[in-house]
Amino acid sequence: MSNTKKMTSKDKLDVLHFILSSWSSPSLVGIELLPLQNGGFTLFGKREQDKRVILCEEEMELFPGQEDVFCKHGLQTELYRLLVTMAENNEYQLCTMKELSTDDVATLLLGTIRKYNGKTTDHALRWKTATSTVAVDTLPKAIMNHEDINKFVYFPTIENVLQMLEDVTLPLDSSQAIQKFNKTCTEKERTKFANYIAKNSYLSSKVVNFISKLQIFKEKNSGRNVSSSERQQVTPLETEKWIWSGSGFEPSCNMILKTTDSDISLKPYLFSLPPEIRIPKLIQFFKRMNCVICQDTDLLLRVLQMIQHKYEGRYQNERESKSDLHLCMKILNSLKECDDIDERVLIPVYTNTSGKVILKLANECNYCNDDWLKGAAEDDGDEIYYVHPDISHDTAVKLGVPSLTDKLLQDTEGIEEWGQNEPLTTRINKLIQDYKDGLSVPKEIVQNADDAGATKIVIFDPHTTYLGSALKNKNQPGIKIDTRKNQHVLKRMSSQFEPYNGVFGCNLNAGNGNQSFDGTLFRFPLRTEQQANTPSKISDKVYNRKEMEELIEIFVKGVRKFAVCLPKM
Repeated sequence: MSNTKKMTSKDKLDVLHFILSSWSSPSLVGIELLPLQNGGFTLFGKREQDKRVILCEEEMELFPGQEDVFCKHGLQTELYRLLVTMAENNEYQLCTMKELSTDDVATLLLGTIRKYNGKTTDHALRWKTATSTVAVDTLPKAIMNHEDINKFVYFPTIENVLQMLEDVTLPLDSSQAIQKFNKTCTEKERTKFANYIAKNSYLSSKVVNFISKLQIFKEKNSGRNVSSSERQQVTPLETEKWIWSGSGFEPSCNMILKTTDSDISLKPYLFSLPPEIRIPKLIQFFKRMNCVICQDTDLLLRVLQMIQHKYEGRYQNERESKSDLHLCMKILNSLKECDDIDERVLIPVYTNTSGKVILKLANECNYCNDDWLKGAAEDDGDEIYYVHPDISHDTAVKLGVPSLTDKLLQDTEGIEEWGQNEPLTTRINKLIQDYKDGLSVPKEIVQNADDAGATKIVIFDPHTTYLGSALKNKNQPGIKIDTRKNQHVLKRMSSQFEPYNGVFGCNLNAGNGNQSFDGTLFRFPLRTEQQANTPSKISDKVYNRKEMEELIEIFVKGVRKFAVCLPKM
């Protein structure tokens, strides 16, 4: 039948049907009557030599672009049945889908992918047809939506990828696969792979061992890619619960499940769960893995402790120390707004060593509230940890850091209030208004000194302002220093007691003779014009030198009238 090319498609189908239904074993080799899905016809050939033509119905929809290897769909029922019978009898190059191996299916799919996406595009895939399954990453919509696609294709679900990894971990395959991954994968590909695997809730020991040899981590110092088995500081994956953080695997205890816009970025110590796996159905699972629920005070304190431990040894790093110090400042600025400051808060302190961050408990360090105090404090010989210069006095105070004044006066006693339940400043103001002459003020002072036994130094601060944080609470409007018990205070604050030395034989030089004094000395700061303009709850009267001389003259003239009544004077 050399003239078949001149025949119409309908005529060819009719002739073919006539031949197959009339003869039991017709010889059709070399005759162009075999209908194809692409609308053309091909020659009948020999099974072992010629390209196979596949007979199927719906399955061919899985392979768009491969119509030249499929027999035409929609033939007359009788004709199609006759062709299937020939295929089952191994006649000519005909076969059915049931006869295809996995490698055959993979080859068909590869042809489809290349025709749809091209060999050189980003979506082109390399197929390994020797495996027992076929996995795809991108397929045309016609394939993806077919109801029987799962019979032929492993889609890239976590479970299927892990199954493929199980196959790869066979001794003959794993070393080659690991070597190729470590040598050829880009940074983006490593990250995508790690991100993908991190979504799985369980990894078998085989897969864990395989993954531990893949260089999916980046070493902080060198920047090189390393595997978990190469990182000494990382606990083996088999004994830790690891979760993908978006840039690498981290222990589950370092992952935060819920975040808000006001949260601080705590990297590289704690990490927020990546959005792609922060989905409701996984949250409960991550909770069971001991992930951190949210950012709170305890978590911020924990990061400070992690930074402290990092630098406790000899570790130094200029770049990291700057970053860590900046993180400490952000944490402290957040903590200072808390109603109750936790006593575990750690504060960065000043250090001459570059590349280190030293943190101390708040009550172990001090802030300098006046530069002249440094000399007095350092002369005392005690080691002092000054807060880092980047920490403001306001922040230090709110976090419970004692001032240098607090340290120097830490062994003093508070002056207790007495009498009616009203502010001391109010009572003093009323007393001043009740005094009828200038003698009443010095008389009251001398009486108070006699009542106290005239054995201690008293620093009085009715407004509880000038002594600042040296006052342990605002109900103690001053401090008392026992010159016999508090020698170290006299030494620390020697400049403050210098005006007393030599006055009527008074000696307050610590370690230099007897510091006792048989008498009472008063040192009054005079209210200046500037202080008078500052609201005072006691008085706005200004005292200058002339007025003080007049007051002393009144005192000298009147002292004989009441001195005989003072047993300790």
